[in-house]
Amino acid sequence: MFKTCPQCGGEFQAWVVDCPDCGVALVTDAGAVVRRPVEPLPPASELVPVERGDPWHLRELAERFQQEGLSCRIDVYPPDAPRRPPARGAPAGGTRFAVYVREVDVPRAEWIRSEHSRTSVPDGPASPAAPGTALAACPACGAPLAEGASGCASCGLEFPELGADE
Repeated sequence: MFKTCPQCGGEFQAWVVDCPDCGVALVTDAGAVVRRPVEPLPPASELVPVERGDPWHLRELAERFQQEGLSCRIDVYPPDAPRRPPARGAPAGGTRFAVYVREVDVPRAEWIRSEHSRTSVPDGPASPAAPGTALAACPACGAPLAEGASGCASCGLEFPELGADE
């Protein structure tokens, strides 16, 4: 879904609220002005991470949250982690990110996240594994996984190492 500027006719991604050139509210294809009340979120250290990953994947999920009227923030994970660029010649991934929501919004965010996974990866597994259980198949592509795998050899999805409290 794209939004357009009623003044200059510019076309923008769904997550953009105001035209960066004109400063007016964007409209959807149906012509409705998209204006949701924006509640400022506290810092990430006061929020709950509901998904970790690369910024592009998290951006898609954050857009889905916003479409459903749920405030969220993408920030570094853990919240107090330093932001550092990858070392020269090293693969990207020095800084980890998460999408955060208010604690009261976690149940709704989990439901939206599972629906987003189901619709964005239609050939994936029918339901996610329970927390703390080993994965038998990749949640992204459904390929079988070796016990204790740190990533999927088929699609490249990485599985972060979780601490005992996660």
